[in-house]
Amino acid sequence: MQKSGKHSWLRYYMLSVGFLAFFSLIVRPGLELKAGWNRIWIAIDIIIIASFISNIILRFIWATKKKEFIRGNAFELVVLFIFIAQFLITLLFMNRPEIRAAIHQLGIVSLTKIYIVLAQVYILIELLAQLGKINSKIATLPLPPSLLFMGSFIVVILTGTILLMLPGATKHGISLINALFTATSATCVTGLIVVPTGTFFTRYGHTVILLLIQIGGLGLMTFATFSALILRGELGIKERVMLGDVLNLRVMNKIKSLLGAIIGFTFTLELIGAIALYFATGRYASLQDGRLYFSIFHSVSAFCNAGFSLWNQNLLPFVSNTLGSITVMALIVLGGIGFVVLADWWAYIKEPWRLKKLARPHLSLHSKFVMTITAALIVVGALLFFILEYDGQLAPLSIGYKWLASFFQAITPRTAGFNTLDTSAFAPATLFMLMVFMFIGASPGSTGGGIKTTTFGVLALMVFSRLKGDNDMKLFGRSIPSAIAQRAGMVLFLSLIVVSSGLFFLLIFEKGKTLLQLLFEEVSAFGTVGLSTGITSSLSVGGKIIIILTMFLGRIGPLTFLTSIMFRKRRGQIKYPDENIMIG
Repeated sequence: MQKSGKHSWLRYYMLSVGFLAFFSLIVRPGLELKAGWNRIWIAIDIIIIASFISNIILRFIWATKKKEFIRGNAFELVVLFIFIAQFLITLLFMNRPEIRAAIHQLGIVSLTKIYIVLAQVYILIELLAQLGKINSKIATLPLPPSLLFMGSFIVVILTGTILLMLPGATKHGISLINALFTATSATCVTGLIVVPTGTFFTRYGHTVILLLIQIGGLGLMTFATFSALILRGELGIKERVMLGDVLNLRVMNKIKSLLGAIIGFTFTLELIGAIALYFATGRYASLQDGRLYFSIFHSVSAFCNAGFSLWNQNLLPFVSNTLGSITVMALIVLGGIGFVVLADWWAYIKEPWRLKKLARPHLSLHSKFVMTITAALIVVGALLFFILEYDGQLAPLSIGYKWLASFFQAITPRTAGFNTLDTSAFAPATLFMLMVFMFIGASPGSTGGGIKTTTFGVLALMVFSRLKGDNDMKLFGRSIPSAIAQRAGMVLFLSLIVVSSGLFFLLIFEKGKTLLQLLFEEVSAFGTVGLSTGITSSLSVGGKIIIILTMFLGRIGPLTFLTSIMFRKRRGQIKYPDENIMIG
């Protein structure tokens, strides 16, 4: 009991140090304080380092199985070894001028800063792990998991707003409403902007937006639970149930593997995308100083379906860049089909080679359905765009680049928001087509928004089945339960309510804008897309608040929002008689 009390005291102390590390690592660069504050920052770094070392030593002393502790805390011990090695070098040799000069030339002195950063990063991971543990405690409360999911987004948005308002985040300052709008757009991976991202924000501001996109794309709870998995190596039953509800996955034995797949797929694909974009941007002279950062930023933004760009004209320079366009399209599709589908296809590809057998693993009905609907929407969208804009925005391009731009514009409204052509110059029919695609959105369990491809597919399948006189929805040799169709109908109805309500208030606040412009903006916000006819920056405060709320509801889903604020009533014991009403 006494030992448990010690561990509890240390855990809470390191939790407070985690917040201190967050302030030092994340907040401090944006404050732009004078040199007189350096002593205070040094003192804070010393506290963080001392706490980090003390935490390792005390846990090692209290550990009953020393070997298991060493194997389970390899990262901490490596960082500790780096610090001890440099401390001994400094103590024993730095008083000799010739050795000091040689060490300085080798850059070993910079290890101090590297160590501090590594220690702070680890403590931040531990802070996230503590949040992951909090998830399991909250799971015992009589609250729906969707409330925690919604609350995590609110926390990230508010934190991002504060960070974007720091002096070092912008070049000339930013208002509260614009900071809140940008933070919401980034966290909800939308891409609608009220100020030019590339020129208005500093590199620190760009990095804050990048972190918000990454966290918003995967979800704070995903990161928190994964951090707990890294540090403890296992997930409890309560954490599995909680994360299963958030990921909409009911098989608890798949939670741990899916969680690892989510993180693994994300960073691997983003890395590959960044490398491809780095080679694709060699022709742009203006990017030579920040080409690597540009590639990383846009790879993360594309995979998370965010649509944020460091170019003020978005990706218009990519209209004739084949490698750049294909890379962005591939990242958008992979990020938008859902992590469950990615994991399913990965198992489908790798298992026959690993097991050395001819029979391939079975693809789930969900994966087949998602891929079918996604492919159909891309092909149909590209054909329609090619026809509608052949003599319009596509007119100056060669036939090859016409098709490249058509496929790009068919993919990007599926919640990504990048554009290689001027959206404001599209024909009204093209804008209407894009609105339909934005409303449908990406697939469940992905980084995108909208009503989701499966919702659209199930409703279409239900209509076709009823028209044929078949009460069952059959697909790929399987029957889809009617409850799924009912849920899809609820999602569609609630989504139409959100868009209609948002449009109604936009028409009240925005007097000088057309119905088509406002509807396009509202649907883009709900689908977390980010495409705009160019009116976002000129919205009034009331209009911006409506778009902020729409982006938030579009990201978490209207059905999730309602289940988070409404408690289920107990099922009644009385069954009333049925009676028909006329429809249509």
